[in-house]
Amino acid sequence: VEHNKHIKGVIFDLDGTLLDTETLSTQSIQMILTPFNRFITWDLKKTLLGLRGPEWSKILVDELQLHGLITPEEVVKQWEDNLNNLSSQVEAMPGAYELVDRLYSLNIPLAIATSSNRQMFIKKRLKHNEMFRKINVVVCGDDEKVKNGKPHPDIYLVAASRLGLNAESCLAFEDALSGVESATSAGMTCIAIPDKQLDKNKFLSFT
Repeated sequence: VEHNKHIKGVIFDLDGTLLDTETLSTQSIQMILTPFNRFITWDLKKTLLGLRGPEWSKILVDELQLHGLITPEEVVKQWEDNLNNLSSQVEAMPGAYELVDRLYSLNIPLAIATSSNRQMFIKKRLKHNEMFRKINVVVCGDDEKVKNGKPHPDIYLVAASRLGLNAESCLAFEDALSGVESATSAGMTCIAIPDKQLDKNKFLSFT
């Protein structure tokens, strides 16, 4: 970034990119499913990555045939409660502090574009205020300006706008395919940091 004058700002995804929340998220979902003798597999989990609660919960209920047992809205509520109880345990992803520190030292404007709602974001950041205080803008999935969640470009366009920048001059960091599609659809260059279990080849169509 320091040698690329085209890049004026950096926008991060949150879950799985800055914070290692995916393990806790999976645990929170499984806590909901256990009473119904259902289990979340990796194949199912990877289809949910990067989506907002109202979107991934519908997929979960459909795929695990939970209709009549629990509604998508109840899934999200229980998931948020479970994750809230676990959020104090969340750790930063390896290298996250160092990268944010370096970009901050270069006076590069920083933002977060996360599918998490604002209340959940506040809880997740508590342990890591030293990192988050260096990030200028945070756009959450329930922001009134974000009409469509990832993989639509809305959230990245809003984040760039609030940094006072054109999307084309921003660099994004993402771990999920839906997030990479969101950022590139907004016109940004995106660095993908996918989970080691994801098929890396699926990200190549966005290069």
